[in-house]
Amino acid sequence: MNHAKYADTLRALFALSSTAVNKPMTLDSVIDLNIHLNHPTHTYPSVHVAGSNGKGSVVTKISSALTKAGYRVGTFTSPHISSFRERITISGNPITEAQAVEGLNTLTRLCQQHEIEASFFELTTCLAFHHFATQEVDIAVVEAGLGGRLDATNILTPILSVITSISLEHTRILGDTREAIAQEKAGIIKYKTPVVVGPHADLPAVRNIAFENSCDYIVPEGPYASYDDENAAIAQEALYQLREIDFHIPNGAISFGIKQKPPCRFELLSSTQITDLAPYTPKEVVLDVAHNPDGIAKLVHELKARFPKQQFQVVCGFSKGKDLQESLVLLSQLNPELHLVAAEHPRALDVNELASELPSNSPARLHASIKEGIVTALKAATSHNAIVVICGSFFIMADARDALGLAQDRDPIDLNEAVLPTIDSV
Repeated sequence: MNHAKYADTLRALFALSSTAVNKPMTLDSVIDLNIHLNHPTHTYPSVHVAGSNGKGSVVTKISSALTKAGYRVGTFTSPHISSFRERITISGNPITEAQAVEGLNTLTRLCQQHEIEASFFELTTCLAFHHFATQEVDIAVVEAGLGGRLDATNILTPILSVITSISLEHTRILGDTREAIAQEKAGIIKYKTPVVVGPHADLPAVRNIAFENSCDYIVPEGPYASYDDENAAIAQEALYQLREIDFHIPNGAISFGIKQKPPCRFELLSSTQITDLAPYTPKEVVLDVAHNPDGIAKLVHELKARFPKQQFQVVCGFSKGKDLQESLVLLSQLNPELHLVAAEHPRALDVNELASELPSNSPARLHASIKEGIVTALKAATSHNAIVVICGSFFIMADARDALGLAQDRDPIDLNEAVLPTIDSV
């Protein structure tokens, strides 16, 4: 496949969907596309996962266990770190550039023929569903993008629903209380379909919707030593429910699966993994896409538990429209030296704007590039035996991994949602 053709096809995807930025949130476009694709969602069973935080990790754990058990597993997640193709995988293998081009060309043609106005996320969702059907997966594990009730993924009729956690996020779109947001997330619950609910999602709105739909309602028992332990318990319960539905998943496959994590979720790197930046090699570097107060609170808790006596150099960058003040107050609990960075992305928050949100007692260094911020933090950490933490928006992580010398499959251009201000929690 010619890389230029792949990049051009995705540029066309952005151009096509840019006209749909402000259209009302409905399922009409994905329903229409699903019909014209001959209902790919009817050809395989699915697990549908929603939540404020943790859903990507839970999807990874469930998919990994099912793959280990021998199933052909389609996985859809969002957003991506360095390549659009990360979003759509089959048993861990990303959709190829040629498959992405062919599928997107099909979707573009259908939109033109039937005058369907679709967004980036709607088209990407339909690409995943179509790909899973053509590749004859045994099961799909699908992460909701924004909310649940009106999310493009909610045309599925899953055999199992999972809601990982509920916290304040996207309040302009989903509501300004946890109960209102829970109402939207619980929109993925279907009639007489079992639902696994994380302890931080067990709210009256979720329970009521499950009861109204005559669903088995399962909440894993806590407490948990870490956020990943909680995600593992949710995934494990989901896998037990799939066993009840007649999937054969050995204990060994479950044990393997629940230990897996996607990249940049408390991803711990040792100095031996970043030797390209020697002599600036602190003992450990943590990459984490915590980007809202709930995620940052969990990250801070985990850092304090893991490294109770260490100093921290924190490199962070956020997207526009986030609850920055609370996130930055939480980060200040680490008493870190802060390094503020911004991705080269339309939705990235400028470092000066980010600095204006800092608590008065939290001075920070502002950097012209992500690499500059990381190298400066690594140098300081090496001198003071500190831990480097890189956190915030998904948009900074590809450049961060490049700066650390980590191998990654990266698209030739930035293919995240450059034109879409409200899609994906990043």
